Amino acid sequence: MARISIITICYTVFIAVFYLLSKGWQLCVQQLNRNQATNLTMIMGAVYLLYSAYFLSMDFTDIYRIMSVTIAVLYLGLAYSFTVNNVRNRKKIAAHMQMLDPNQENVMRAAFVLKTSMIK
Repeated sequence: MARISIITICYTVFIAVFYLLSKGWQLCVQQLNRNQATNLTMIMGAVYLLYSAYFLSMDFTDIYRIMSVTIAVLYLGLAYSFTVNNVRNRKKIAAHMQMLDPNQENVMRAAFVLKTSMIK
């Protein structure tokens, strides 16, 4: 039972860290607003509850399949949300890079120009 608890908590924290990173935490924003903090709490709760139910349903075949599908749907939704957030952050950073003085030395500008030239 301890192994199941540790795995569930680790998955919950792992997803929470990826949510924070996709929101641009400490890169584009310094702190989460109330809505983002609420979403983070709801995501953590959902992951925790789904994995708890998943591990407890291993003895019941039908419920185990339902929980597996539910977790797969959760991960698809999270992947979509993370992708959308990453695209938004990339646009914010690109807009910020355009505002910088072109003569100013900046490591981020060199990396951004290199990355942009590789995409084209």
